[in-house]
Amino acid sequence: MDFEIEDIRGKKARLYKRHKKFILLYFWSIGCPPCIQKIPALNKLYDKFKNANIEFWAIGYYTQKFLEKNPFKFRLFKKYSPEIVKNYPIYVIPQVYIIDQENLIRYHSTNVDTKEIEEVIERLLWLY
Repeated sequence: MDFEIEDIRGKKARLYKRHKKFILLYFWSIGCPPCIQKIPALNKLYDKFKNANIEFWAIGYYTQKFLEKNPFKFRLFKKYSPEIVKNYPIYVIPQVYIIDQENLIRYHSTNVDTKEIEEVIERLLWLY
């Protein structure tokens, strides 16, 4: 389920060529009020784990004006590609996936309960 995507600075990244053991993928859009409501809580999670062995990626639709009012502290990528949609069924947003170093999905949720996500990250980091 690998894919390549470009971030907002024009730098390309490949899911399977990341630098840390785990990655959190947050699929969202500016047309989704629950997605927007989760940004501050996800930013707090990022602050807590930014020096841990996990990367945070947000993938979705946005405008520059929106980002000025609602900044992400973690890496933000431009829209979904057909490659992403093929491998990660994004029928509902928001969605969160946590993927390990062997590229196995260790967590998936459409609820985006940040307390639960925090507990999952802590458990994964402790186990691995």
